Amino acid sequence: MTQPTPVHDNAEILALLVSFRDEPGVLFRVTEVIFRAGGNVKYVATTGVGEATAEIQFEVAGIDDSARLMAALTRLEHVLSVAVVP
Repeated sequence: MTQPTPVHDNAEILALLVSFRDEPGVLFRVTEVIFRAGGNVKYVATTGVGEATAEIQFEVAGIDDSARLMAALTRLEHVLSVAVVP
């Protein structure tokens, strides 16, 4: 099992909007990727977009390489898009 990167408490906050197919286990998979990247979720907001699509906005601390995290999230099977938001 891969060990997560330690979380840095003084790190900047990265805000992400993740769109995904609304199916069981997707939230677990997304947060697992954030955890493995050393992130600490500080805020979460969810919304339904359509019948089978949802979005989650995360504010995450402790991410040293946001491009790498976004690429890892995008590779998840049910994730449709990942974007940085203000």
